[in-house]
Amino acid sequence: PGEYSNKVLFTAVADAGTSETITLTPSSVNINTATTVTVKTSLYSTAGYANANIYFLTTAEKNSISGTNVEALGKTPLTCTKTSNTPVTYSCSLPAQTTSGTYYFYAKFPYYDTVYSSTFAVNNPVTLTVNPNGGTWNGSTSSQTFTQNEGTTKTIADPTATPTYTITYNGNSQGAAYTGSPTSVARSFTGWTKGGSGTWNSSSKVFTFGSADGTLTANYNGTSNTFTLPVITKANNTCKWAKDSASGTKYNSGATNVTITSNTTFYAVCTANDIFGISTMQEMTTAICNNTTTPVSGATGTDTTGAYRGNTNYVPTTTLTDSRGGTTRTYQVKKLADGKCWMTENLRLIGSFTPTSSDSDVASGSTFVLTASNSGTWCTTQTQACYDQSMVLDSGRDDYGAYYNWYAATAGTGTYSVSSGNASGSICPKGWRLPTGGSGGEYQVLYTKYNSSALMLGTPNFTLSGYRYGSSTNVQGSNSDYWSSTAYGSTAAYLPYLTKSTIGLTNYDSKYYGCAVRCVAK
Repeated sequence: PGEYSNKVLFTAVADAGTSETITLTPSSVNINTATTVTVKTSLYSTAGYANANIYFLTTAEKNSISGTNVEALGKTPLTCTKTSNTPVTYSCSLPAQTTSGTYYFYAKFPYYDTVYSSTFAVNNPVTLTVNPNGGTWNGSTSSQTFTQNEGTTKTIADPTATPTYTITYNGNSQGAAYTGSPTSVARSFTGWTKGGSGTWNSSSKVFTFGSADGTLTANYNGTSNTFTLPVITKANNTCKWAKDSASGTKYNSGATNVTITSNTTFYAVCTANDIFGISTMQEMTTAICNNTTTPVSGATGTDTTGAYRGNTNYVPTTTLTDSRGGTTRTYQVKKLADGKCWMTENLRLIGSFTPTSSDSDVASGSTFVLTASNSGTWCTTQTQACYDQSMVLDSGRDDYGAYYNWYAATAGTGTYSVSSGNASGSICPKGWRLPTGGSGGEYQVLYTKYNSSALMLGTPNFTLSGYRYGSSTNVQGSNSDYWSSTAYGSTAAYLPYLTKSTIGLTNYDSKYYGCAVRCVAK
């Protein structure tokens, strides 16, 4: 009344002893972080009566207050500064809290015995790492992380396991034996393993974030896309599996812990241990011959199966095929005392035939053509044209083989112009070549191991096949000549001759002679 009738001194919107809400900015803070909180009440006043003590209380402390007697807790109010009376607003310093949870800002106006309060959250943000562990989860095969407050939850769906991959086995024409299983690999999800903090409910598939970081790692049955290859065997061979192609990564027979990441074919790849592991002339290699036991010159036994490997009193002996020219021929092959593998039969390749590097001892791109059998008179004139033509004749006997002039025996590389050294090719099968001749040549080395003409007719099985000259075949049954790869001038080449009682190791004769061919493994 009176002169103050038009003045508003204060407005108290709360009755004595009651509790009203207040607005907090911010209304939450992370654990271990100090902050400043704006405490805004619903009380408007221009007088100093609206002064408050503001407390920061736990839920338990707040619930234990009798009436408005917050002072009974014995707590010290926060340090606050009033920033407004319209409405009454304070700026309070909140120290860092070490425990997350729900707290209360409690504003006590002693003059009015009025309380204003509101909840305040102290959060603890923690991380969950979800590892699909080789499967796919949430569209990714990589681990994913999620950050939420302690006590909150997240639903975690099951991952998709590694897909099923098919396994195919290709025999690759190796003639090997194997079971052909397994034919596929796959996994199925069996559950999550929790690590770190938090709790995992496998029934509801809900993860509750704990006080620290946690992990979920997917588990599967089996051993993922890893498996054991079948055992693969072939007599006298070492067999492996090659991944994706015959030249791919090699795995041992029965290899364990083989991993695939797509549908995969494994190819059988077998390598002969020695001459008993091959069936064709073209399969011969230096390693195969070297792996075969070298017999002594006086060996009395014959090993035709590999049963006597390592026993030098047995001569390793096998039969190999040569299908060049459209006809399959068989040849006996032996490992002899000189440490080399020899054909112990004369070559019988006849008929018109173009050898290639895939089947014969010729360079890639060779244009040499072996002529059909020349039964007429062979050229014997000492001209380049006479020396540089292919001449061949069937002897009529398998043990004598065929007669070849030097040009034919060397597959066109032994021309008139080759006057020294060795011709670079031969009519021998791939993996084989003509032996070297002359002093110190392979014929001579072989002879030093057996040391008699009779013995050369024995284990090495040289035959007295004679030779061809002009229009006649001569001295069959009493003499023989065998071409070497070594030239003796432009018109001649070394060709050791053999009789029942004598041998000429440094003999040479005209390149247009028709002589037998023996091949030695490279």
